[in-house]
Amino acid sequence: MIDITILTKYTSKGASSRYRYFLYINDLLKQDTNIEIDSFLDTSYLHRLYSKKKKNKFKIIIAYIKRFFVLINSSKNLLIEYEALPYIPYFIEKLFLKNKNYILNFDDNIWSNYENKLLLRNKLDSLVENASGVIVANSFLEEKVSKLNNNIIKIPTVIDIDDYENNNIIKFDKFTLVWIGSPSTYKYITSHSHIFKKLSKIIDYKLVIIASKDLIDEAIVGVNMDFYDWSTKNEVKILKKSHIGIMPLDADTFAQGKSSFKIIQYMAAGLPTIASSIGENCNVLENNKTGFLVDDEESWIDSIQKLYDDKKMYDDFAMKAKSNAYEYSIQKYFKEFNLFINKTFKEKN
Repeated sequence: MIDITILTKYTSKGASSRYRYFLYINDLLKQDTNIEIDSFLDTSYLHRLYSKKKKNKFKIIIAYIKRFFVLINSSKNLLIEYEALPYIPYFIEKLFLKNKNYILNFDDNIWSNYENKLLLRNKLDSLVENASGVIVANSFLEEKVSKLNNNIIKIPTVIDIDDYENNNIIKFDKFTLVWIGSPSTYKYITSHSHIFKKLSKIIDYKLVIIASKDLIDEAIVGVNMDFYDWSTKNEVKILKKSHIGIMPLDADTFAQGKSSFKIIQYMAAGLPTIASSIGENCNVLENNKTGFLVDDEESWIDSIQKLYDDKKMYDDFAMKAKSNAYEYSIQKYFKEFNLFINKTFKEKN
């Protein structure tokens, strides 16, 4: 029996924690494994974050104190989302990791958060160098981490395809583009607002945002938009009611390290996808088969219009996308995830 303490950043309400940790819990508990899990930030923090309210500093202090005690009393084996103590320098965090075997798990290029902070600039490199193993979600992170640690595995952020099996959901009456994400990455929608404005003059469509209803304050003028709060209850339903999934990105360092999980969700929902030809998007989306990779205003509009006008193309892309979803599912990757964790910790114990 292996004892493992899992340290997530958020509760299951946070997308990264939900899909890279909590999704695996039930299957992990069926193995020869004893699991304890601690979330650094609680659900109320996420609610404030998504509604753009001021952070509760007292609760953040309590979160650090709680995490200190968890680390002191944890099992010897730790599975960590990014870092155990966010925004705390490495020389402090390593004191709490002394005599621990730890595996780090990255789905985004969070190095960009620290690149201009002197005491934190090299923290993640040091954590990776001293880790027992590292799990990464995309090729950008795989290349980055492989220079620092030899025991790495690439496991994409996965979905449970069983969640998407309801085929009785009827599409929205109006042709719908859908975007799902966190309020912090809605900036990629606003940075492409000129495309959606121009498209509104060409085809009759609606742009649906699954993130937070409060983003209506940042709606694009002249574009028919609906905003939904994210929830496990409505996530799949709204995706399946839509017609095309979109994933616009800008060419910044954070976007280069994103894991294209939106595209994976769109595929599972049977949606063709239009996505910026940046980073992992180019590996997950099959251009001209499950959607289109685009890099300028003209190609964005042209690609959407093709799928709007050509029903056969739309149906072919939707069918291919749906069939590819298994390649990014827990049904495929749980065995690899469990094997890597067990092998890594057994070798260190």
